[in-house]
Amino acid sequence: NPAGLARLEAQAASDVTLSYGALLESTYEGAVAYARPRLGPGAFGAGIAYFSQSAQTSYNLVGDPTGSVAPYAMALSAAYGMRLRGLRVGAALKLIRSSLEEVSGATAAIDAGVQADHVAEIGDGALDVGAAVSNLGPPLKLDSSAAPLPFSLRGGLVWHSSPGFNFVADLVFPVDQDPYIAVGGEASLKQPQWSGALRLGFNQSHIRGIDGLTGLTAGGGLDFKRLRLDYAWVGFGDLGWTNRVTLAFRF
Repeated sequence: NPAGLARLEAQAASDVTLSYGALLESTYEGAVAYARPRLGPGAFGAGIAYFSQSAQTSYNLVGDPTGSVAPYAMALSAAYGMRLRGLRVGAALKLIRSSLEEVSGATAAIDAGVQADHVAEIGDGALDVGAAVSNLGPPLKLDSSAAPLPFSLRGGLVWHSSPGFNFVADLVFPVDQDPYIAVGGEASLKQPQWSGALRLGFNQSHIRGIDGLTGLTAGGGLDFKRLRLDYAWVGFGDLGWTNRVTLAFRF
């Protein structure tokens, strides 16, 4: 949700984030993102995301191997978020390119979102809400084939149930599958020089058509003011699991 950029206060430091994800079946992804506050009334963000797969054997029409191919996709993005009448609003423009052997294609997409803090109280905790649309744009065309972008509409909430625990929930409406929910909790511990967090969640979209232990997500993080390290694990049952590591620097 690009509206989250508006959480960077004017006195906050700039932020550079590096992330790497080891996915299923020898696929991987990486990303570099930058966020800068104090740019006009809000904050600016930019990033590049890369997705690829290790080399796979290619075949001709009669089934004979012809070599190898390593497909990849890349997205460049620029975003801006600001506070407007008690809300946080933001939008991002993405340029997307995909390549498969000698065939490639490109398209553009828009993300947009809004967030509101403390819309209600449940017990002693405040409730924050937000909504976002992702990948709104024309299809990606490769040679004579065109595929729609994975557009989705998402609404979510964060319940700050206590100073050391947050509960989160998302309801997602993807264009290419049935709606699903994702829920999770984060327990945190704050110290003068550092803070830490443990996280546990469940994603309904991961249990469809997959046997074994699915849907479970877990992770944790450490924040040392200028340096932040986060790790996430996602189980996909008999297919295996994925791992993601994120390293962030503030300056």
